[in-house]
Amino acid sequence: MIRDPASEQALNGAADSVESAATAIELAALGVVAVAIGSITVDSTYTSMRAREARDIKAMEAALKRGRKLLTAQSDQLIYAMADATDEWAAKYYTAASKAQVKAAQNVNIKPAISSGTKANSDAIERLCRTSMIEIVSPDGKLLPMEKAYRAHVDNAIRAIKAGENVYQDAIAKAVNDLASYGMRVRYDSGATRELYAAVRTNVMDGYRTTMDGIRSAQGREFGADGVEVTAHGMCAPDHQPYQGRQYSKREFDKINATLERPLVTGANCHHSTFPVLLGVSSDKYTDKELQSIADRSNQEITFTGVGGQPITMTRYDATQYQRKVEGAIRKNNMAASLADSASASTDAKRKARELTAYYKVMSKDAGLTTRIERTQAYTLK
Repeated sequence: MIRDPASEQALNGAADSVESAATAIELAALGVVAVAIGSITVDSTYTSMRAREARDIKAMEAALKRGRKLLTAQSDQLIYAMADATDEWAAKYYTAASKAQVKAAQNVNIKPAISSGTKANSDAIERLCRTSMIEIVSPDGKLLPMEKAYRAHVDNAIRAIKAGENVYQDAIAKAVNDLASYGMRVRYDSGATRELYAAVRTNVMDGYRTTMDGIRSAQGREFGADGVEVTAHGMCAPDHQPYQGRQYSKREFDKINATLERPLVTGANCHHSTFPVLLGVSSDKYTDKELQSIADRSNQEITFTGVGGQPITMTRYDATQYQRKVEGAIRKNNMAASLADSASASTDAKRKARELTAYYKVMSKDAGLTTRIERTQAYTLK
């Protein structure tokens, strides 16, 4: 069976692998803060903890560096595997056009796209994992550079323990929950922030799709493509449903895309890809009936029980967005539970994670959605 690197399954698998690795980086670095505040005793002083600070900041920087290497290797692997799969996909078109096919990794017309893609992703990962870009929430809810946030948490814990053991326990419990809730955030030049795992996932997957488009476009020029096909996926947003899974001439596709407020492929939160085809050589992958069935399933209104116990009615597509939020809440609680263990803090994060996971499975079944337990985990950095 020919692998399709643009399939929903392939794209989800690639995104999930990147997201889990980036989440592990966050947990490793934040865990250093948790261990530090959990080590505070009545004998701890600001001076004694300052002596530890430099070592801990280096440990956090080391986690970012180790994670950056892991993510770069992972991105390279994803892109080269995608290139091999794209060769398999393109073979029928070269055969139909009676053109010799040179594998992408050895093709002088395509290798630059692969090299450019791996370098662009490597540069993005390096930038996003740079210490100067990272901020962490402080005890008062402000986002601060790593070193300042670390010191604020330590100082707050010292003040808390001097006020009594109960005050201290409450302080570190709040700290681990806040750290997990905010995560490590990337501060952009615009002033906006985004959690590291989400920023890395978006950049790597944009690079993945851009590289795939570059490879396929070059192959299309070689075998003489005269059209494009838009991929199709379940739970598609309504504005893109009429156009997915179909083939168009290049002129037709450009005309359609120009009319869309949210263009195919390049529009916000669009998971479609396009690829060049020889019109008439390969028929549309889906029949009109199959595409209508996909759309009907996405648009069907369903009712299920919300997190708070109240019934919720929405389309199945909107239910997937609700499901993503639940997955995020489970992951945050799993991270908080892990940080609480590092800080020897007592929290209800494990209980919340278990309860939300049980709800998530029931809600997904009731809504007719596939569970993605891997998206709820707090992974360990290897």
